[in-house]
Amino acid sequence: MNCSLMAIQVLNLNGQLSTTVEQIPASSKTRVMEMGMNLYTLGFTNTYNKYSSFMYSYYPQNHAFDHYFMNGAYFKYVKGNNGIRVSANYFQKLAYFDQTILYSGYSDYPAYGSASTRTGEFKVGYQRLMGKRKLAPYFFTDFRYGYSQQKGSYYYSNHAFWCTNAHIVPVENEYLIEQSTFGVNGGLGLRLILGPLITFNLESNVEFYFSRSQDIKNSVNKVHAKSFALIPLQFSMGLRF
Repeated sequence: MNCSLMAIQVLNLNGQLSTTVEQIPASSKTRVMEMGMNLYTLGFTNTYNKYSSFMYSYYPQNHAFDHYFMNGAYFKYVKGNNGIRVSANYFQKLAYFDQTILYSGYSDYPAYGSASTRTGEFKVGYQRLMGKRKLAPYFFTDFRYGYSQQKGSYYYSNHAFWCTNAHIVPVENEYLIEQSTFGVNGGLGLRLILGPLITFNLESNVEFYFSRSQDIKNSVNKVHAKSFALIPLQFSMGLRF
C-alpha cells in the first residue's frame, strides 16, 4: 500500500514538473547568436554628380534604384524576443550621366561624363520579434555611419561661358567627392527558421540621414544636406549557434 502511494506521488510530481516546464516559453530561456550575409539589396538612393567651373559650382541630384548582391555581413544576439544587431556593408556603382544645365538663367549647354562611387557603412541597432514561431515578423531600428568616395569626370561646352556661337571646344574636369553620412532608420522584417541552424531574413526600411560632402580636388567648401534613403527589399541568410 505504501509503495502504491509513493508511486502515485512520484507520478504526480513528474506531472507537475512537466507542466511547469511547458508553461515557460522556450524563447525566454534561450540566447541565440546569429551570423550571416546580405545576399541581395534593392535600394533607392541619391546620386550626386559634381559640375564645377571657375564661375559656379553645381551638384545635381539623381534618384535611381540600385541592385547589390552579397554586399555585406551581419551579427545578431537575441535573448527572448529582443535582439541587438550589427552589420557592415559595401556598395560600388558606376554611373553615366548626360544632361543639359541652365547657365545664368539665359543659356544652357550639354554636359556628360561618368563617375564611380564606393561606399562603406556600419550599422548598430535593436530588433523586437513579434511571435515565437519559426515564421515570425519583427520590427527594428538602426543607427548608421557611412563613408563614400565618388570619383569621376565630366565634359561641357565652353561656348556658354563666353556667350558666343563660335567654335565649341569640349572642356574636361575631374573631381573627387568625399561624403560622410549619419542616419537612423526604422523598418519591418520577416524571419524564417529552417532546421536548427539556418535562418532567412526579409527586411524593408526607410532611413533619414544627414550628410556632409566635399570635392577635395576642386573646392574647400563643404555641402551639408538632409535627405532620406529607401531600402524596399533586403534578403539575408544566417547561421544560428
